[in-house]
Amino acid sequence: MNNWQALAKSAATRALRIRAEVHAKPWEAIDVFDVAQQLGVEVRFTKISSMEGMYLRQDAPVILIASERPAGRQRFSCAHELGHHAFGDGTRVPFSCRARRCPWS
Repeated sequence: MNNWQALAKSAATRALRIRAEVHAKPWEAIDVFDVAQQLGVEVRFTKISSMEGMYLRQDAPVILIASERPAGRQRFSCAHELGHHAFGDGTRVPFSCRARRCPWS
């Protein structure tokens, strides 16, 4: 199995675990924003024209979503950023930003 296949298998396994955690059957449609909330991840919509979204890995994790993008793209971006949360990666927030002095606060 090559690295890409291993990553795809790992992602599918984690997605199924998350579905189980939020009590969603594998075949059921889900609302990605509800899933984020159930996982304790705050989703904020903000005017960030230079990107689609961002995952901020901190004590209280946050997903930033570009508010000016179409709804479908916002959902895709939220799901993508939840993947970062599931794998434990993402952007660490400097202390000064935690004090709410950043543009996205």
